[in-house]
Amino acid sequence: RRVRFARRVHRGRRARRRWRPALRFNRPFRYGVVFALIAFSAVTAFGTERGTAQTELLRRMVDTIDLQGLDTLSSKDVWERVTLFTKPGARTSDGLLESDELALLESGWFSSAQAELSPTRYGLTVRYRVQENHRVTDLAIAPSQAFSPDELRRLISQPINRILNLSLVNDSVRRINQAYQEKGFQLCEVSSVHFDAATGVLSVLLREPHIEAIDIAGNEKTQAHIIVREMQSRPGDIFNAQTLRKDRNRIVRLGYFSAVSNPELIPGSDPDRIR
Repeated sequence: RRVRFARRVHRGRRARRRWRPALRFNRPFRYGVVFALIAFSAVTAFGTERGTAQTELLRRMVDTIDLQGLDTLSSKDVWERVTLFTKPGARTSDGLLESDELALLESGWFSSAQAELSPTRYGLTVRYRVQENHRVTDLAIAPSQAFSPDELRRLISQPINRILNLSLVNDSVRRINQAYQEKGFQLCEVSSVHFDAATGVLSVLLREPHIEAIDIAGNEKTQAHIIVREMQSRPGDIFNAQTLRKDRNRIVRLGYFSAVSNPELIPGSDPDRIR
């Protein structure tokens, strides 16, 4: 019985010894697995702790709202133009804080805006850190045949010797393009706006396509110069849809032609010229 029992134990040891190599790992691999588990546990604990702290702060009532980073503007100027979603005496949230940051950026005065939370004795302080744009020292507007320099300056909302406001710049571009359309210059527009932060110069570039040539087709009996002299449009002028429409009506009233087609625009020798 002792011999048989010893054989059974010996077989069991051999069986365990036979399966043990399949579960063995080399030492570097084991250390790597242990290090990865420790690092994952630390990151998870840090993220949980940080999220818990943020959640605890958001449970408090907003006590005060502060604005930091102002150099040229005053808090009164900002609050008259910007309406925040976060209100004193109420709770806030991550969504409301993101909306507040977006509202500050949409005011046009700032290049960055970030909300920070700090606890107080009775509630929560929401602090918005902003970065103002640079100051505009001068305007450089490209020459225009459609408007005088004074007319263009009146269309630009951005004041000089004030910080750059991107909202006012976009409004100025819209006003200039609208003025082009109202005068019939349908192909004219503001091509680009550039601000040099080093010099403070705001440059406005315009695109005003010109008439390169006027071609007349289908006039077998009437000479082309007789038709062209009835037109107000001339080569070298800025393309104006209203003027060209009046020119067609004058040609129709001549009575020389049974039909006069609408003008066809053909690209000229460069992008700013048409035929």
